[in-house]
Amino acid sequence: MCLEKGRPASEEVRLTGMESPNMGTLMGVYLPCLQNILGVILFLRLTWIVGTAGVLQTLLIVFICCCCVSFIFKQCICTLRSKQTYS
Repeated sequence: MCLEKGRPASEEVRLTGMESPNMGTLMGVYLPCLQNILGVILFLRLTWIVGTAGVLQTLLIVFICCCCVSFIFKQCICTLRSKQTYS
């Protein structure tokens, strides 16, 4: 029940044509926070990594990390869609 106008929420959605996003806790809260934290760490530490390892090795490190992270997220999405657990 919509408190302001006294109409049911489904009628409110039908009239406005807008529905609130149902992103959940993982995609709506944890993922944006994790992206922010990792982005700041990467921004602050990338110059140190380049200075220590060199440009080519830094590109290799970043590529390997991106591959690992994308694999983990793909596995997480597949698990959430299929409602099965992989052990």
